[in-house]
Amino acid sequence: MAGAQLPLLRGLVQQMPGMPGPLMLLAACHATSLELGDAVEIGERALTMRPPEKDGLDGPKLAVQMLWIYIRAERYDAAFDLLERYSAWPGFMSYGELTWGVTYRPLHTDPRFSRVLARLAPRT
Repeated sequence: MAGAQLPLLRGLVQQMPGMPGPLMLLAACHATSLELGDAVEIGERALTMRPPEKDGLDGPKLAVQMLWIYIRAERYDAAFDLLERYSAWPGFMSYGELTWGVTYRPLHTDPRFSRVLARLAPRT
């Protein structure tokens, strides 16, 4: 299913050079199609175009999508690098998303996950 969208997304990326959104969609499509090397390469390119440091609105969204791609590709060290760098950014992730989101379950057993959660935990 996702593989059928690749030509359409490639065309969109060509029509909109310099726009990270279509590029990240292409990366996600590759990840869904289990073309994980391509997904990581394309997603990283998209994230460098507009990281959270340069774009406080779209950057965190792109970083969340990249986090999903890293997890899908089982690149957990890269996923934790991203989490540790951006977990405190507004619009990136919430405590509840990380705790209950099924996407993030592969990270739950790693001790680094507990440290990230501790920084995001609600304060009483």
